[in-house]
Amino acid sequence: MANVGFAVGAPHTDGPRGARGQAGGAGGAATGAGLIDSVLASGTKSGYVFTVATSGATGTGPSTTYTVNGDPQNSQTGQRHFYSDQSGVIRANVSAVATATDGPLQ
Repeated sequence: MANVGFAVGAPHTDGPRGARGQAGGAGGAATGAGLIDSVLASGTKSGYVFTVATSGATGTGPSTTYTVNGDPQNSQTGQRHFYSDQSGVIRANVSAVATATDGPLQ
């Protein structure tokens, strides 16, 4: 259960400033700014794989939207899949990759 606690909190440590502008991993500016550690920046931590995707950038401006998914590496490291976006709401799904349409954590 400790893995689930970490997976639920991790999307809040990364936000639009932490996303590196492409799918995969959570690294980039967030590591250099001290917002996340280097292990989470690699994309895998505590039995979960984290994927960040950003969009909404115009010209040389920053991304304005993002999504973060936290998925268990296997059934031994976790049972729930997590999703968050710029709204800050964490959503979960027990049978598939979580999306914006899944229910929020209670």
